[in-house]
Amino acid sequence: MKEKKNYVRKKYFINKRLQGRYMFSFYMLVAIVVVVFSAVIAYYTSQTMIITYENYDLQLGSTPFMLFRKILAAACLLIILLGVLVARIAMYQTHRIAGPLYKFEQVLDRMSQGHLDDEVRIRENDDAQEILVKIKAVNRFLIDKVTALNQEVGRMEAGDVGGSAPEVASALAEMKEILAGFKISEEANTVGQAQKSDQV
Repeated sequence: MKEKKNYVRKKYFINKRLQGRYMFSFYMLVAIVVVVFSAVIAYYTSQTMIITYENYDLQLGSTPFMLFRKILAAACLLIILLGVLVARIAMYQTHRIAGPLYKFEQVLDRMSQGHLDDEVRIRENDDAQEILVKIKAVNRFLIDKVTALNQEVGRMEAGDVGGSAPEVASALAEMKEILAGFKISEEANTVGQAQKSDQV
């Protein structure tokens, strides 16, 4: 029995455009929240007075005006710290989408070139598991059809079909030319045969 491989993330930043867009959106959301929160505090304290004592200087003024620099510094610090934290969380979370999309793109590129391989894997915690099932089903369908055609070609080459020799030769050449564009791994063939045996 084969042990299940544990796929560890080696690269989190895969699709720079997709992940960067989400990270920037979350960062801007944090900045807007902090700015709005600071504005709300300034509004509700605008009618209050505060006394400050700094560098031997006693000052009296409205709370927002007297604490403007400190509020601004605190807001900037919060935007930076929370922005970095949210950006990292967004990067990890979007990887669960960007990773499968990158994998699907590679698999579909190979399929478009005629390479049929049933071994398509993504991590258990990644999203798009339903799409993976559909892609594997399409892949399996194509593998079964190409395998069946290869078997028919084998029968025709062995002469185990009816019809005149020229017609058979012409059909055989055409089928072999079509099938030459598909490449199926031995492992995929083995899986298909095992599935058929289970169904019998």
